[in-house]
Order: sequence, then C-alpha cells, then structure tokens
Amino acid sequence: MTNEETIKYRCVLAHELERAKDAFDSFFNCAGTRLLVKDNTELAVKSYEHYTDFIAHLYEFYAGCIFLEPTLPEKLSPKETDRILTEEARKFLRLKLAAIDGGIAPEWENDRSHYEVEVSDDFGKHWRFMRNRRNHVSARRHTGEDITVSEFYAKYHQFVFILFSMRQWNWGIKDYNEFDWGDIAEFNAIVRESPNKNTKATR
Repeated sequence: MTNEETIKYRCVLAHELERAKDAFDSFFNCAGTRLLVKDNTELAVKSYEHYTDFIAHLYEFYAGCIFLEPTLPEKLSPKETDRILTEEARKFLRLKLAAIDGGIAPEWENDRSHYEVEVSDDFGKHWRFMRNRRNHVSARRHTGEDITVSEFYAKYHQFVFILFSMRQWNWGIKDYNEFDWGDIAEFNAIVRESPNKNTKATR
C-alpha cells in the first residue's frame, strides 16, 4: 500500500475498534439494566447481539492489524491467522505479568493469578467461528455447533477483553476531528442536507 492508502486503512481500523467499544458499552449497559429491572427475553436478545457485535468488530480490527504487519505475508490462511491471534493473547498475558512483577501495573491489576492462565490453542479458531456465525445466517447460530456464544464467553472473555483494552491507548479514538472520515463524512453531509428525503417512500 502507498502511504496515503495506509493512512486511510488505519482510519478504518480505528473506526472498527470504536465500533467494538460501542458494542461492548451497549452490552455492559444492557447487563446493568437486566440487574435493575425484571429480566425479559428482549433484553436477553439485545445482550447477546451486543456481545456478538463486540467480538466480531474486535476480530475484524485485529485481522486488519495483521494485514498491516510488514513482516507477514499479505495473504494468510485462516489457520495462520488463528495462530497469530492466539499468540497475541498469550503475549498480552505475559505483558500483564511483567508489569505486575516490575511494580508498574495499576493497583487493580496486581493479582497475578488472574493472568497465570493458559490460552487454549483453539482460541483464535473459535473466535473466527464466532465472527463468521455473527456475519452469516446459519442454523449454527441457533444450535451453537462447534462452540456456543455461552461457551466462548465462559472460556475466552478474559482474553478478548485484554486484547480489547490493551489496544485502547494507541488505537482508541480520542478526538474524532483528527481523522479523515471519507465516505462517513460524505454520507453524513447527504443525510444532514435532506434527512427525510429517502425515508418517507420506504415506510
């Protein structure tokens, strides 16, 4: 890619991580609501949707980061991508332990046992399954063939959340005005100009 293409691609990646953050915040808020009010099926469905959106957007962000890595081939097999994602989770666990041992971890991260865990070799593969299942209509979304979202959450949420939080400091959007939003800006300009123009006929 040219330098200009790389800059645009990085904007897209930052937006993808922001989409993951929005989905996680919605999941977190939905979970809080379910504690305050009588639980119901609609809230349960929304909670599921927000969480699967979160892990799918985060997967796409990391897949894009892998594509940008100059030491890797442009085209990787799914199995190679699975392995890289699994190793990334292991790397961040090691970094957390090193920060604790070095006395530079935040006070709330000083429990070594929380990070002295094994990342299954299947982590990357199962994460890809979750992304695919969310993006495609399939009976597997209902049956949970291979692995269910419930099982994924129980087995891997700790790793997914670490992968999410560790990228916020260098990829998280602090100021939206610092980015060239391309088609997003153009779309917004059209919608602002005539917000009801294309909605009445479709209702």
